[in-house]
Amino acid sequence: LQNPAMLAVALHRLDEKRSAELLMESLRENSLTHEDLGMHWRQLDRGGYQWWQAPIESQTAIIEAFLEVEGDKKAVSLCQTWLLQQKRTQHWESTKATADAIYAVLVGGDCDLLERKGGLSLTIGKRKTVGEEMKHQSEAGTGRIMIQVDPSTVTPDDAVVKISKTARGASWVNLYWQSMQD
Repeated sequence: LQNPAMLAVALHRLDEKRSAELLMESLRENSLTHEDLGMHWRQLDRGGYQWWQAPIESQTAIIEAFLEVEGDKKAVSLCQTWLLQQKRTQHWESTKATADAIYAVLVGGDCDLLERKGGLSLTIGKRKTVGEEMKHQSEAGTGRIMIQVDPSTVTPDDAVVKISKTARGASWVNLYWQSMQD
């Protein structure tokens, strides 16, 4: 999959637009698309031992092709989703794969993954914290937000936690309930 993607980019740069478009059409026709898993190809699941069979690097080459040849930000976002799901469920197997994947995730798509303008609401019991308040509490770069509740204010109502996301893009939530006693 890397070869047709790289060839499409090269042909596009050499003004062989029709050939590049045909390669992209072939890539699109052979793709699998799922809302939660994103866009990927069956060949990526098998991987291989050759450089052109590496799944993460192949996906990043395809992302570059969709962006440069077609300017299709929706397809890029779907491909980025697959990359992020691979990191979440498995791993990126090398430093080269990690560097390629990070580049591909940050390069484009239909939303800026680093731009976080609210879009998050957290309710713990009867206390509600909204996006702008959380933005000031977030860690630079990762956007990680850690909220600690004073133990003396915890009530049985706090057992109900509600998280809502209205911003575009991928997000992950981890919730830890920790209690300590002497």
